[in-house]
Amino acid sequence: MQAERDAREKDEELKEVLERMRMYEDKTYGLSDAVTEIKECKLQIQVRDRQIVDLTQNINSLGNELNDRADENDELRERLGVDPKETVDLTDYRKSTVASNYCKCGIDCDLKYNGFK
Repeated sequence: MQAERDAREKDEELKEVLERMRMYEDKTYGLSDAVTEIKECKLQIQVRDRQIVDLTQNINSLGNELNDRADENDELRERLGVDPKETVDLTDYRKSTVASNYCKCGIDCDLKYNGFK
């Protein structure tokens, strides 16, 4: 399967190159077209690089937040005398949180329906 996909991709690339050569030979594709294409590619690379930088900063920020929460969790466990390696069953907590969120949503939806929001 992967070999077939790779073969198809290579086949497409070959078709594109052959078409480009034909255009060059027919003088419908020249140096100015190539320069324009290179500039467009460079712009796309700049946009991609900026997105990579933004995503990296976001990941680092989220990592820092995660570390802060872990430190906070460790501190609270220590204050409560809970072993740091002990797992805490959160099933009931999650159920009550979901139920609470449904109630909030119901109230919000009710207020919107009655024209308050």
